[in-house]
Amino acid sequence: MKIIKILSAVALITTLTMTQTLTFAESSYESSVEGYQNVAPWYAEGIEEAIAWQIMPNRFKDVSMDAPITRGEFAEAIVLAYVRLTGSLPETWNSTRFSDQPSVYAQIASELGFVSGYTDGTYKSINEIKRQEMFVMINNLINIITSEAVTIYDEEQKAAIMDEALLRFVDGQEVSEWAKQASSVLINLGILAGTDQGTLEPMQPISRAQAMVILTRTLKATESQPVSYRKSSYALKQMAETYAATNNVAVSRGSRRSLPLEALYSPDELMVMQGKNDTKYTAVFGSLDAGRYATSEEALSHMVNITVDVWTLKSDGTKTPGIRTIKVNSAVADILTQVFKEIFEGPEQFPIKDVHGYAWRSSSTSEHNLGLAVDINANENYMIRKDGSVVAGSFWLPGENPYSIKPDGDVVRAFKKYGFTWGGDAWPTSNDYMHFSFLGW
Repeated sequence: MKIIKILSAVALITTLTMTQTLTFAESSYESSVEGYQNVAPWYAEGIEEAIAWQIMPNRFKDVSMDAPITRGEFAEAIVLAYVRLTGSLPETWNSTRFSDQPSVYAQIASELGFVSGYTDGTYKSINEIKRQEMFVMINNLINIITSEAVTIYDEEQKAAIMDEALLRFVDGQEVSEWAKQASSVLINLGILAGTDQGTLEPMQPISRAQAMVILTRTLKATESQPVSYRKSSYALKQMAETYAATNNVAVSRGSRRSLPLEALYSPDELMVMQGKNDTKYTAVFGSLDAGRYATSEEALSHMVNITVDVWTLKSDGTKTPGIRTIKVNSAVADILTQVFKEIFEGPEQFPIKDVHGYAWRSSSTSEHNLGLAVDINANENYMIRKDGSVVAGSFWLPGENPYSIKPDGDVVRAFKKYGFTWGGDAWPTSNDYMHFSFLGW
């Protein structure tokens, strides 16, 4: 690989210029990369490159790419980047390094020296990563994958170089001391272009799309070539087998996808991951062996009422605060309270006319029976089959009717952030735009 000079006083590499503001709250566009949700057009090329490099976490297929990336997600991405460059992973790693039991990717990222965690001994997988935290992890990746030692400067020279780089941005001096060297390295390598307002926003979150574009740009900046897919897949398979040997987990032959989710991700991450998994099921029913509720009486014994703040719409079109009470499963009461809090505090101020949770229905697969599903503004967010037949509700007119849920709006974002599947884009046979479910049924 070509060796890159660290802390150069000049920009060494001409990079992709971002013509749009790098903010994480993009909206009003369709996905421009097949299979990934809410990829703004100006990120499409970078995301396609990340896919080609095979560094996209599998779970990104189910989430919005313009929502903030978490610390756990970025740990996975940077480990995938490392294995694609080197074809290897540590044979062993310290699984007790962090007290909050983060994902195996976070453990390996720490073992490789990309991240050290917080002073209280935690990693905090589901927290949004701050931009400057990501800068440090990427700089550590650069130092590890290049074969030449970091150029040594005296302290005065180093400070001058860092200041020169950071002063190119109006908020450059807001970078924390521990992140200044890493930030200046990425600036001088052309990896960080900043926003079109000339800012770095070091303390702000960064979207999944932005993070993957910057990580891919880093791999290109080293002028490295990825190892063969067979070699990187073998390293990931070895990672799975190492985990299995130390944790008594059965692993089928094949790629990392054969490893149970519980081996790859932390319990906190699994609780906010879309779809069903063992952690979610156990949290709701007590154990994997427990069956679903057989009667309405049994179901009701697990239900509680939550009261949430909502926006209501007056006849003159103005919005005013209100409250709604919803009967839900006690296992998800706190999660749903947080979901509705984020909807209420969101910039859209989405009005909620009606909302329904638990309801005993004849369908054995209905999550309403379990208190794990929520329907919002049922009339304005209909359920329609692919043949055009309407099952419930009257219409869905996002952007026209204020009660219709936007695919890229606050409601869908909040529910998906906390592990709920949206019926508007989840199933091949129908679209249920009012419906959100915890297990994805």
